[in-house]
Amino acid sequence: MRTNELVIRCYAKKEGEAWVAVAVDLCLAAQAESIESAKAKLEDMIHSYINDAFTIDNQYAHQLLSRKAPLSQRFEYYWAAFVTKFTSRIKNQSRLFDEVLPLRLAN
Repeated sequence: MRTNELVIRCYAKKEGEAWVAVAVDLCLAAQAESIESAKAKLEDMIHSYINDAFTIDNQYAHQLLSRKAPLSQRFEYYWAAFVTKFTSRIKNQSRLFDEVLPLRLAN
């Protein structure tokens, strides 16, 4: 068996006093008081979701793993990526990050 990686595009943004972290490729979100906590919660959600998709809901795994976030959230992600490319700071305090998961693939 060989190992590959699954990269999930994510962003976190400040909403009032809380941070919201969103997995754009899986339509998952988590909220916490700090960016680190929001990212950690989202990471746990992603791992559980992927595990459930491949075990409990195996026959629906393809559908579950190709569930995209709403267009507004995908636009927000790409807008933050665009702004980040041209400035050192994003006005709305968004942060982009990837969640990388190892995958085992049969030869």
